[in-house]
Amino acid sequence: MSSKRIGSYEGSDITISYDPIRCIHAAECVKGLRSVFNPDAKPWIDADGAPAEDIANVIHRCPTGALSYETREQVKTEAPSIPTPVELSMCADGPIYVHGNFVLNSPGGESTDRDTRLALCRCGASKSKPYCDNSHVNVEFYDAGMVQAGSNDSPGTEGSLTITPLPNGPVLLQGPFVLTSADGSCVFQGEKAALCRCGESANKPFCDGAHARIEFQAE
Repeated sequence: MSSKRIGSYEGSDITISYDPIRCIHAAECVKGLRSVFNPDAKPWIDADGAPAEDIANVIHRCPTGALSYETREQVKTEAPSIPTPVELSMCADGPIYVHGNFVLNSPGGESTDRDTRLALCRCGASKSKPYCDNSHVNVEFYDAGMVQAGSNDSPGTEGSLTITPLPNGPVLLQGPFVLTSADGSCVFQGEKAALCRCGESANKPFCDGAHARIEFQAE
């Protein structure tokens, strides 16, 4: 389900990969290390613009997983903190950020990608579903990103989360997760849920069947 347009930027100690389909310009990279990530330069990524350790630390901040890296064997970087269970964070009027060990299934189940960071579209308008592509801005999607505190299960601490977008339907979550409101005030936790991805549920972020009523189309 990953992009076929992934760019590679090789330095002496680190190789940076960039997937434009997953990038929504959160700009954590630019704000964190402009000597490496400079949108005014060509190419915009200079993998020798800072020590590999510093570059790796900034890439860990990318909330969508658009940036990743590989280092030379002799270079040691600090292992990123991976939350357990997986954390899903609502963004007001925007996507759901996913952080932790998860598996993203293709809608038909033909392929899976293991990853640690992702931005899930929830407005229904992304051209790169299930990834967010900032279409929520163009369609003027509005939702405060609040979640009613509660639990449908007590999440375990072992195992990864499986994320499966259903054809023309919601995104299924199977595995331990916590879901946090945009202001961090409310948390829902569990091991199974169906998240709205058509943008029309009256019970956001959860699916209420609105996709059938509006004849939502998505692979």
